[in-house]
Amino acid sequence: MLATDGDRVRLIGAAKATLARRGLPGLERLDAIRQLLTREGRGTTETVIALFSATGFTPDLVEAAGSRPDTVLVDLKRLYGLS
Repeated sequence: MLATDGDRVRLIGAAKATLARRGLPGLERLDAIRQLLTREGRGTTETVIALFSATGFTPDLVEAAGSRPDTVLVDLKRLYGLS
């Protein structure tokens, strides 16, 4: 998914409803998409990367996302405001 505001890309995201937890390759794929959009002249300095998952995330992805202010992980608990 891609959310734009004119030439600025506000959000690049991906949602999966599989039995497997989302891993670091998903984040790397979205980073590559951002790089392509940057090369095309789109504004990506404020872009948020969002990964959605029905089954959660692997520890390496959680660790990587935790060190990046531009990355949001959304599982079912977060989506529905559960603790």
